[in-house]
Amino acid sequence: MRRVTIRIPDDLLRAYDMADVNRSQLMRRVLLDAVADGRVDGVPTDIQKLAERERVVDCGRYARKR
Repeated sequence: MRRVTIRIPDDLLRAYDMADVNRSQLMRRVLLDAVADGRVDGVPTDIQKLAERERVVDCGRYARKR
């Protein structure tokens, strides 16, 4: 996978750090949800469908861990 860097406000970063989960996993999940829901402009439909599929796979993965 490719590594990316994003800039986010300090208060949002503190909120991510306070969550009881790996920050990278949390940000990845938030970005996947945004792309799958169409909240990010300019994303091709094939990438949106891939994000939807990844979200479904991730949800199933979390359910199996419980």
